[in-house]
Amino acid sequence: MKHLIYPLLAAALLAGFFLDNASLQIAESTKSPVLDYAMLLLSNPILIFAAAVLATILLLKRKKKKWVLPLWAGFALSWVLSYIIKFLVARPRLAEQAILGFPDYSLPSAHAALLFSLFPVINKEFPKSSWYFLFFVLLVSFSRIYLKAHYLSDIIAGGLLGYFTGVLAVRYISRQNAP
Repeated sequence: MKHLIYPLLAAALLAGFFLDNASLQIAESTKSPVLDYAMLLLSNPILIFAAAVLATILLLKRKKKKWVLPLWAGFALSWVLSYIIKFLVARPRLAEQAILGFPDYSLPSAHAALLFSLFPVINKEFPKSSWYFLFFVLLVSFSRIYLKAHYLSDIIAGGLLGYFTGVLAVRYISRQNAP
């Protein structure tokens, strides 16, 4: 089963490209003033940083400080890699955006990458609560499509990037702490 993971993930990303327009139409069909406000709140970058800080506080409170470094290493690595990939691919957004005067490209979604990078640690240390976190991540990811900041394929690519950077950080730190 393990050997099927990578082809399945590649297929998911490819399917995302074919479903980009359909996902935008679905998001458009759900438009309402209440959802507009909620999706703007969910897309706030401060919320992403707050999720990482909250996860850190919970890890420290439960005396699981060895997982703080992998949490933040995966978070930082996914941020750096997502922006490197953005500038290499240079896929335009639906609506042009700029950060500090530089164009902000669409692929991959940094929101998805950052939040999914936290998931391996959260799932490992808080398995019962990890499904709530995953639901939150999916809501934030949908908000990016809803607000026409990203295509579905951007979200999938960001999610894969973030998840794998989080897994790499967990594995690296686990090996360092092994007897």
